[in-house]
Amino acid sequence: VNLPAANPKHPAAMPPALSAPDG
Repeated sequence: VNLPAANPKHPAAMPPALSAPDG
């Protein structure tokens, strides 16, 4: 699971819609 909030290297521009199901 990759959470933008947990991963500083993760693109912040990525919409939460793609991050929610992934995390």
